[in-house]
Amino acid sequence: MIFGVLLIILWLPGILVSEINNKNNRLELKRLFKNLDNAVIKTGKIAANPNTINNYKTDIGIPININNTIMAQEQVQNWVQRKEEIKDKDGKVTDVKFYEEWSLPKNNVIGKMPFKINTGLEEIEIPDNKFKNIEYGSLMEPININDLEIENTKLEEINYMKSGTTLIPKDKNQINTSKKISFSSVPTNKEVTIVTDNLNNLNKLEDTKFLYPGIKNKKDIVNDKKTSNTLQRWIFRAVTFIMLALGLMLLVAPIRHVLTETPKYLNLPIISIIKPLIEAIGAIILGLWDTLSIFGSLLLTLIFTILIYLLVNYTLPIVIVLGVGTVLTIILTIIRSLRK
Repeated sequence: MIFGVLLIILWLPGILVSEINNKNNRLELKRLFKNLDNAVIKTGKIAANPNTINNYKTDIGIPININNTIMAQEQVQNWVQRKEEIKDKDGKVTDVKFYEEWSLPKNNVIGKMPFKINTGLEEIEIPDNKFKNIEYGSLMEPININDLEIENTKLEEINYMKSGTTLIPKDKNQINTSKKISFSSVPTNKEVTIVTDNLNNLNKLEDTKFLYPGIKNKKDIVNDKKTSNTLQRWIFRAVTFIMLALGLMLLVAPIRHVLTETPKYLNLPIISIIKPLIEAIGAIILGLWDTLSIFGSLLLTLIFTILIYLLVNYTLPIVIVLGVGTVLTIILTIIRSLRK
């Protein structure tokens, strides 16, 4: 019940935050249109890099060499024990279970190196002072362990083996004190598109990426932004609807408990005759409430989303209209009082 009240309280602020975010996204899209008018957009492949990442000491102590890359990353996962509490419908803990699994990966950046983009007509050099502009995550690809330079004898010494894109322990009994290692990189010969103000300064434009994977033109970049904005907008709106619907359902949790549990205690011979009727009435009441919660939440969310959308995007016109309306109301009131 308390959680339901909290969801209902946060519902309107949630709509407000959603519509402010939507407004900011629209403004970003307008700036993007303007920035791309004077942008330099070039597509090419990351040129072969003579440098390699040598003798990088992994988290399990094995040195490796990585070739044909401009940046690499090590993902480390630990074998951890988790605790799960089993609760009954009243929220009381009835049992505790322990299970083991790999943790979420911790990323270690191995190296970043200057590189060039070969467009076929020219080579654009990307110096290290521009690395801060690059979102490497969208350019990364998993590395097959067999493509890494690793001394197999050293792996055997610590009882590890290669498996697809990971290094894992050979012995299952060793797993509870071990780590799983995988690698990813931005490979050379990868096709990318650079978006910048000019090829001399190589500055990152506002509201765009500096490097996009694959072939991109102005239309593609704008469409990507539109798609992202649309996805965000409807996810936020769906979340606000779910908040209110779930909040209303949880609000009657005590009543739901009474209606569902009471028939269990009606075991007296005489009272048990009306037990099916009580169960049926309880089910109908709860069903009607849940139905009204869903459709009512949908209608209320729609109405308040429209109102808050207008308030966020047309604040000044609304203030002017309200101000003029207030002044006219005062004037008419004074005129009427004078006539009397």
